[in-house]
Amino acid sequence: MRRVEARFYEAIPPDPDAFEEALNRQASYRAAFARATPKAPVIIEHVQPRRRQAVKHACVRRKRSGKTADMRIRPRLAPVSRSAFAGFRFPPDVIVLAVRWYLRFGLSYRDVEELLTERGIKVDHVTIYRWVQRFTPLMAEAARPCRHTVGDRWWVDETYMKVAGRWCYAYRAIDQFGQVIDVFVSPHRDVKAARRFFQQAIGTTKATPVEVVIDLAATYPVLLEELLPAAWHRTEQ
Repeated sequence: MRRVEARFYEAIPPDPDAFEEALNRQASYRAAFARATPKAPVIIEHVQPRRRQAVKHACVRRKRSGKTADMRIRPRLAPVSRSAFAGFRFPPDVIVLAVRWYLRFGLSYRDVEELLTERGIKVDHVTIYRWVQRFTPLMAEAARPCRHTVGDRWWVDETYMKVAGRWCYAYRAIDQFGQVIDVFVSPHRDVKAARRFFQQAIGTTKATPVEVVIDLAATYPVLLEELLPAAWHRTEQ
């Protein structure tokens, strides 16, 4: 009897009319089972009316909601993004201020440490170094939507500088608003490095300049004729 009931309640149709037909079939099953088992009619007489009413109400609720038993899925909670400052001892305002001072004013880590000490915040310069390494990319990405639209007049130049103890060339382009468009570091100053720099700048900004101001480097004229033939190429010392 319990197996018959289990199969019946698992296959409850969402339509009340179809439910009545299934219930009538179940009643005939119960009657046949009752004739074979003497004690079954007493159990059916007291239990069946309450189960019939409860199951019918459940069917009506499923039809109103438009969901069947197979469609009932437990909702999943959206993953909560962990804060980028989680696990750090100092408040986010202090960390952001220290990183901003270092990036904006060209201070050393010990200078930032001294400025914070004057304001009652004792932090080691090594900790500030770790903050800068950790949060500089995040701050740059967060500030990207606030940037100017890249202008159509570019000033391109390169300089010789030491990075991590090695001398290399840093290519940089700025627009008419003074905004840095892109920076590229290469160990060589040749056509290949200049081509990679321009391709990276154009691909990142999705902008094509109408005027490019360059220095007297011999690598630029031929390259610009190849990549930006429609732009005006102006040379300055």
